[in-house]
Amino acid sequence: MRGALFLTTPVFATGSTALPAYFVTLAAGSGLESATGLAHVLLSTALTAVLVLVALSYRRRLAGVCPRCGRKHAGGHDAPLVRPGATTASRRTRRLAYLLMCGMLPWAGAKTIWTLGGDALGITAAKWKESNSGGSEVAQGLAGAGVDFTVLAAGLDSSS
Repeated sequence: MRGALFLTTPVFATGSTALPAYFVTLAAGSGLESATGLAHVLLSTALTAVLVLVALSYRRRLAGVCPRCGRKHAGGHDAPLVRPGATTASRRTRRLAYLLMCGMLPWAGAKTIWTLGGDALGITAAKWKESNSGGSEVAQGLAGAGVDFTVLAAGLDSSS
């Protein structure tokens, strides 16, 4: 097994070296040259990640530690997994989380002003609505209510 891991991992890793080029091409809006080529690169990258995780688990098992976390558990690495009880985050961590969430307030304020028809950040409400008019009907409806991708992403981020 060890030989197969050492031989196949570099093969798949070599196949994933073009991923940054695809990312830059897509981010620049230049279009996709080859969908099958992108699929091949994404598959090679995913398989490389899986093989690296398998190799790490195998190495941990040979070392006599837990293959999942790499620590020694009471009863050996084959013992049933016992999870610690839930704890509250420290005060320092909670303060940092609240501080980081406050970083969204200026953007939320600007979006609220645009939704109410005002001008913010040098952009009028009409220009903001015009810039959001190119999407689907659902996206346009959400944009009319002041909800776009950034608001949805912030909501998902704060819920996790």
